[in-house]
Amino acid sequence: MSDGQPDGTSRRPRRVGCALISRDLDEPMAGAAGRADAWALVEHPGPWPSEAPEGILPDAVLEHLGQPGVRVVLIRRPRSRTVTRPVCFLASTHPDGPWVRRFEIETYDDLLTLDVVTAVVGDRPTAGEPHDLPLVLVCTHGRRDVCCAELGRPLLPGMSARDDVDVWECTHVGGDRFAANVVLLPHGLHYSRLVDETAAEVLDAYVDGRVVSEHLRGRSAFSQPAQVAEHAVRQYAGITEIDGFRVLAERLSEDGTSARVEIRHRSTTFVVCAERRPTPGAPETHACVRGVEPARWSSWRATSVEEIGGC
Repeated sequence: MSDGQPDGTSRRPRRVGCALISRDLDEPMAGAAGRADAWALVEHPGPWPSEAPEGILPDAVLEHLGQPGVRVVLIRRPRSRTVTRPVCFLASTHPDGPWVRRFEIETYDDLLTLDVVTAVVGDRPTAGEPHDLPLVLVCTHGRRDVCCAELGRPLLPGMSARDDVDVWECTHVGGDRFAANVVLLPHGLHYSRLVDETAAEVLDAYVDGRVVSEHLRGRSAFSQPAQVAEHAVRQYAGITEIDGFRVLAERLSEDGTSARVEIRHRSTTFVVCAERRPTPGAPETHACVRGVEPARWSSWRATSVEEIGGC
């Protein structure tokens, strides 16, 4: 008797990916977004190797774009594997006024003219064209982590059918175990564990100038302790508007496991204390990310929120 299919063929065991494990452990997501003050998005139809954008963009271009504070990702239109004239987007996520500029390029060497340093500090360049439609990046980088492709691609049809956002597939944006992962620019908001219904809710809110806290992993312009502080303040005070947050001060312990963050929303200041703790029950050897050694899972958790006044 076979333990496989009715016709006697063997059945492949169900893959247990890192995203399913993290979800079943109810691992907190807040404070787990990657840090980036600016984003350089370069159109490339794929296929994308696991290390992309390395292996795709010339070394000189990677060196030029990869300045401190800049995240470089490859993008492509959903279901499109041909490009006649690539585009590039340069985005600043600076809290004082995030923006996106669009560029058409003939070759990737044209990217050497992009002023990414200006984008990091939030200054608007004169080059390029303003791009006012929100950019939606859906990580589908399966050769990096298969969870991203398996959970990210199903979001594309519903998102792409909208006319109020500009949707792109993209390479690795971090947080593979929280897939499906979506980044909204220009604000640099990372959302995770999305499905069709929650993705639609997140996009509806974003075009309306609001945030859905439940699936928010963090804002890329903030450090991870500040991300968890923003999330905690939103829950504490019921704040849904995107803008208005400023980080006033951060103090991190010497071992990096606790933090005290002073964060202001509009005229009200809050103090949030947070701790970074290992994820109970997390696997020690499981890793979906190809070519990368498994990392010990840990997460930030707010331990207290205090309102200290307004002005």
